[in-house]
Parts: sequence; structure tokens; C-alpha cells
Amino acid sequence: MRYKNYSNGGNYFWLILLFLLLFGGFRFIILLFGITLAILINFFPLIVIGFVVYSLVKTIRYNTGIHTNIKSTTVSHQRFTEILIRIIAHVIHSDGHVSDKEMAIVIQCFQRIGFPTSRIPWLMDLLQSALKQNPPLDELCAAFNESFQYQSKLILLDMVYQVAIADDHLHEKERKIIQRICQLLGIRAHDSATFERQYANHQTHHHTDSHSNRHAECLAILELSGRPDIATIKQAYKKLCKQYHPDKVQHLGQEYRTLADKKIKAITQAYTYLKNHT
Repeated sequence: MRYKNYSNGGNYFWLILLFLLLFGGFRFIILLFGITLAILINFFPLIVIGFVVYSLVKTIRYNTGIHTNIKSTTVSHQRFTEILIRIIAHVIHSDGHVSDKEMAIVIQCFQRIGFPTSRIPWLMDLLQSALKQNPPLDELCAAFNESFQYQSKLILLDMVYQVAIADDHLHEKERKIIQRICQLLGIRAHDSATFERQYANHQTHHHTDSHSNRHAECLAILELSGRPDIATIKQAYKKLCKQYHPDKVQHLGQEYRTLADKKIKAITQAYTYLKNHT
């Protein structure tokens, strides 16, 4: 292997270039520079206009694509999703740092409840916008209170917890901001505590499947504690089925109705388990 090249090819090139510059080369360079400058001056407006037109066309195509994908959804669905995303942005931003992994987790949570691939660019756009410039949390919750009923608040809280617990750990800063969300939305203390207990059990028992853990999880789902009898279990089951009936969130769209369906399924499974093991 040769580490130093003793060829003079490069040296001859620079020597020839210097001779060209000495004998008329400078004039040529100045002339070329003048022609280039004249072209830029004459065509600069066209270049600027062309760039602006390109940017506008690109933005129009992007917005049109998103509008086409969400125009079949209801206004309630769109407003619910936008406020939900913006509230979630406050949660994932609670530690002062947002990674690509956290953003991917948010999208995965929405895909799990049935959001089609065609609407993912809309979700990403909402999330990126919220992370750059987001209204205060109290303003978002006030807007949500004006537009949606209590059942919708429980759906929102469920989604917020799903995102927060997606890494199998509910961080203290996330816990605190979720508690603040509950206060601002007027979620009853009992319901707030139930969600926290339920997802705390999910966090603790995620990798286990023992009878005692399953029993505790089912009690949390049915908002029970201790050793309830069959009558108490049945009463709790009927109450929750009425409270979380999917028809109450029909106006939010199929995705959130699916989330309510999953909630009812979990309630039914918990009821069946406790009924058979009490």
C-alpha cells in the first residue's frame, strides 16, 4: 500500500491553470461572473415566484390529502381527536423531552383502536403541531368540557392512560399531569381512582398471570375492593355496562365506539371471572 503519491499530475494542472489566469483568464472569469449575475438579477423574481408556487402546491396537495381522508368523519370525531391529541402532547411532554419513540407509541395506540392507515398523516400532523405550539392544558380541557359529555371524558382518560402506560411504566410526572387533567375535566374522584388503580395493576402484573393478580385486576375493572359477594358483583357489572355503553359515544366515530366495545368486553370478562371464583 502506497501512502504518498509522487505523481506530478496535480501539480501540472495547477501550473496550467495559473498560466491561463495570467494570460486572459481573469477577464474570462470576470465576464462569466457578470453574465451569471445578470441572469440572476433578471430571473430572480421568477425563481422566487417559482419557489413560492412550489411550496403552495405542495401544501395544497398535503392539506387536500388529509381533508379527503377525514371528510367522511363527523365534526365531533374531528374535534374530539384534535383535543385528545393536544392533551396527550402535554402528557408526553411532561418530562421536557419528546423522542421519536414516544411519538410512535401515540400513533400505535390509535392504530390499536382501529384508526385506518389513511388517517395516520392527520394524527402525525396534529401531534407535531401540538408539540411545537400547544394551548395551555386548562384551555384545552375547558374547550372539551364545552363540547362533550361525561362519557366522552372517560374515553379520553382511557386513551391518555393507554399512551402513558405504553412503556409499561407510569412516570410520576405523567401521573401528576393526568391527575390535573381529571380535575380540569371534572372527572369524579371515584372514576379517576378507578382508572389509576386499573392501570397500576396493569403495570404491576403485566408480566404475570397468577390467580391473585387476575382477581385484583378484575376487582379494579368492576370498581370493587375487598371480598364482594355475588349480588354486589352483579350490581357493579350492570352499573358499568350502563355507564360505558358504546351507544353513548356513537357520535365520536367507530374508532372510539370500538374502544367502548373493548371496555364493555373487559367488564364482562371481569364479571364472569369474579362470578366463577367467588
